[in-house]
Amino acid sequence: MGVVVGVGETMPYDVHLDDDIDTARQLLCREFGEGHALLLGQGDLRCGGVRTSWMSKRFIDYIANKPVHWAPAPEHEDEYVRGFLFYLVGMAFFRTTDSSIPLGWMAGVRDVAEVGRYDWGSAALAHLYLGLDEASRNVKNVGGVNGFTALLPFWFYEYFRTLMPRVVHTPDLDYTQIPHMTLWLGGLRGDGLVSHNRDIGRQQVEVMGGDAIMWRPWRDDPHLTVDLETADPLAVYGERFRALAATTREAEALSRRRVVFLSSKVQAWYLGECVWRLLYDEPLIPYPHQRICGPVTYPWILYFGIGTTVG
Repeated sequence: MGVVVGVGETMPYDVHLDDDIDTARQLLCREFGEGHALLLGQGDLRCGGVRTSWMSKRFIDYIANKPVHWAPAPEHEDEYVRGFLFYLVGMAFFRTTDSSIPLGWMAGVRDVAEVGRYDWGSAALAHLYLGLDEASRNVKNVGGVNGFTALLPFWFYEYFRTLMPRVVHTPDLDYTQIPHMTLWLGGLRGDGLVSHNRDIGRQQVEVMGGDAIMWRPWRDDPHLTVDLETADPLAVYGERFRALAATTREAEALSRRRVVFLSSKVQAWYLGECVWRLLYDEPLIPYPHQRICGPVTYPWILYFGIGTTVG
């Protein structure tokens, strides 16, 4: 899909930032003086977070009313980058049904030059797994799934191969691009192609056997199959291809192991080795199941987090 996991530090959350309006003003609206209509006020906070309605007025409406070639002053550029990342974190990666974004997540985007040091993928998947678990058991009676649910349709397209957009094969379509989910986005339905029927698609899923599911949709990905020891990949794709190939092969290896996805608020198991044994009867040496209690340390993850293949 293109979500990198296991690379970087755990995504932080600082509870001391919740309801800290002075810090929030410094990070999100420093360019506004006292009395400005868009200055963050107590009424713009809710449950330890910033209301999304204020974020929309501050960054979307405010910019929309500016001249076409307007740009923020250099000393305020970080505010706009930080505002975008904060909104992305709260409304995509760790989305909930609440109408506010907890200020504690500001700890991860406070320094925009350091956002790349964190393991965003693991944190996003941990929250999505929690959301799926709560929705399946109706724990909070929220009537929906919390977390990075934008991944789910693309996961369904890749594994079940039904109800997905019709990909138009054109010479200029790059099938090696990452994130791979971009292949399914926008403008992929060709003229004259029949739309999917939802009732028929539901029937297909209900009668689908295990052998009809694409358990490894990435198996023919050129990042996995090409011989990187030859000069051809570099000549055709360039150095970026080699870097993506390393990331893709690491992800493929994780699909047969036991991994713990972490954020500062959620820890969740990914039990790839269990699925692998059921599907392929390939011997693995799994570590015993462990209940996650209290803080998770790096040595703990190193010992329990990853299984090993035999041989």
